[in-house]
Amino acid sequence: HSDSIIRFDHLSAHGVTGMVDSRLHLIKGRMDTRVKPAQGPGSRFEIQTPSAISAVRGTEYRAAVIPETKSSNVEVLEGKVAVSGAHKKKLIKAGYGTQVVSGKPPIPPRKLLNPPRLKAIPKVIRTIHSILTWEPVDGAEQYRVELSDDPDFNTILWQQFSHYLRVSLPDLSDGRYFIRIRAVDELGLEGKMAYQNIQIDARPQAPIQLKPLEAFV
Repeated sequence: HSDSIIRFDHLSAHGVTGMVDSRLHLIKGRMDTRVKPAQGPGSRFEIQTPSAISAVRGTEYRAAVIPETKSSNVEVLEGKVAVSGAHKKKLIKAGYGTQVVSGKPPIPPRKLLNPPRLKAIPKVIRTIHSILTWEPVDGAEQYRVELSDDPDFNTILWQQFSHYLRVSLPDLSDGRYFIRIRAVDELGLEGKMAYQNIQIDARPQAPIQLKPLEAFV
């Protein structure tokens, strides 16, 4: 994600065995990971943050550093993740997350918030700065909205937090885009995602009538 700093501490592959040892240090910000299932007993994938270590052997999960509270969040979407802090370890399964404050063990697994239910939008959007709306999610403090031109969201073109149940989309060129949105709880743990494809065909905009003015009665 934007404004993030990652250090690659160790990257190695063991010949033709398929074993891979990867250790990353998330110093600042947030990252999404999709880890292929490990091959061989020596395979390892770890993400270290200032307050926690997460280790997996094949899964999809998110990690974030929260500097305001000197803590780290881990949110598991698929598989299982072993999260360690203060020499204590908890196994977090899919659909749950945890927070690790510096010097403390991980909190008990916390269920991730449900995905927001998006309200209907036109099949083709013909206006600039169209409004995206959704239903409220119990326990949500705010919502994260992300937009990409890639269905896998390998590149995020735009993102925004909203404390409301709506957001105004940016000024986009005509084309096909992909949106995902998730609720965020009071600990900053981000929930399961809702997806929406959109097609924008807003240019050229219809001209605005200036004259003659409508008669007033």
